[in-house]
Amino acid sequence: MIVKLFDWNNIKNFEAYDWIIYDTFILIFTLVAILKLVQQIKINKYHLFICFGVLAFFGLDFSVAFTMNYIVNGAYKIVSWVYLLRSIVLLFYFLTLSICTWKILKKA
Repeated sequence: MIVKLFDWNNIKNFEAYDWIIYDTFILIFTLVAILKLVQQIKINKYHLFICFGVLAFFGLDFSVAFTMNYIVNGAYKIVSWVYLLRSIVLLFYFLTLSICTWKILKKA
């Protein structure tokens, strides 16, 4: 994405499909982490909450990146609801991350 931004001749043809690549990697690594957490004998529920928070936000972010062309050119009312939902999920993602990290470190 950074390389595309420095190409000033084609800045109007910018596509945000690069989001899909890193969102896919994050989703795959999160699913692997959830699988490893579930296979353990003693499951730490805070680690699981963090993984599901990451999965929820980046799953939504993946779908937004996948439909970016529609979102840029779509109707304002629909697009505003998509970004409102994304901001709410982002808020809960950071709250989950903060609270669960605090509880994990409090036990250590």
